[in-house]
Amino acid sequence: MKRTKATPVLDWFRKTAVDIENDEVCQFQAAGGKVIGCLDPDTPLEILEAAGAMTYALRGTGTDGTELADAYFKQLTCEYTRAIFNQILGEEYKFLDGAVFYNNCDHQRRIFDNWIEFVKDSPAYSFFYLPKKRSESAYEFYRKEIAGLVAKTEARYGVKITPEKLLEAIRESNRTRRLVAALYDLRKGDDVYIDGAEIADVLMTIRSVPRKVGNDKLEALIAELKAGGETVRPKYRLMFATHHADRSDLSEVLESEDAMIVTDSLVAGVWTADVMIPEEGDPLENIMHFYFWDRTPMPRVFGTQDQRLEHYVRVMKEFNAQGIISARVAFCDLWAFEQFMLLDYLKEQGVPQLQLEVGYILTGEGQMRTRLQAFLESLPARA
Repeated sequence: MKRTKATPVLDWFRKTAVDIENDEVCQFQAAGGKVIGCLDPDTPLEILEAAGAMTYALRGTGTDGTELADAYFKQLTCEYTRAIFNQILGEEYKFLDGAVFYNNCDHQRRIFDNWIEFVKDSPAYSFFYLPKKRSESAYEFYRKEIAGLVAKTEARYGVKITPEKLLEAIRESNRTRRLVAALYDLRKGDDVYIDGAEIADVLMTIRSVPRKVGNDKLEALIAELKAGGETVRPKYRLMFATHHADRSDLSEVLESEDAMIVTDSLVAGVWTADVMIPEEGDPLENIMHFYFWDRTPMPRVFGTQDQRLEHYVRVMKEFNAQGIISARVAFCDLWAFEQFMLLDYLKEQGVPQLQLEVGYILTGEGQMRTRLQAFLESLPARA
């Protein structure tokens, strides 16, 4: 989106998204705070934040290759995983005071295995299992896993994770969800205040700064965009369905032909902002119930495909998108199945779609633009 007015808050988000060890991280640690790296989207961040820590979503941004990591993974491991470990080996994450992992997929869990096995003074201290099927027996198992995470975190940092601290963390994370939903509301109308590439950087930033800092900046960003009044009425309105292909450079390519991404399924975006954690009752139980039962499930959860497929179309219609572009990082098994299911379902629903396989490190922009242009030409232009 070409802007003619000053947007210092948005500029802060975009700059902060670029740097792994950003200024906010440095200031938080200088004040004695601990920073815990973790994987999205099912790590119960509120538990770690109740321990007084800042959570940091691991990513592979900033690297232009995976040469360091390739020796530790099979060739069919997704580039997202290898890019993260490449940055670990390059000591980009040396600032972390801890790291928590779970069995999101067989690729990503190997980051934990390799980190503790081959990297001296690894900060990784906890791995918990999140069942891939929702059932009462699986939930009981999950509760024991989270009890282990709580105990390890308390022991590592010499703190007590109390109900009061958990409730405070819940309130602040719910504030994040409400602010994200309010930011996305600025994309629902014919005139759009913020594009997909900008949103990608905003979401990257709020996952890599202290929670309250991110929330305050989100609030300021919404006010800045409304006050500035600078909007675009796109010729083509798109939904972007993806998980790991969350770098803003990919969104910029998809928005290069008079198109704009008006909604998405990005981690920490509107996809996961539609349900709040209850603030009444046992806070730890509420957090566990939220991550296991309540929130819109990720592709890793068996038996939830109907719920997810319906959610794609519901969100698309809510934001008046004309079609869906889905992108999976090469060799991602979870998103291979997600795209396979989307293919027939969206056809049945009469929803135009374009499916892409991309690298986490962006290449082949020319070919992508050619496919995008052909797809857009099949869509009716908006008035």
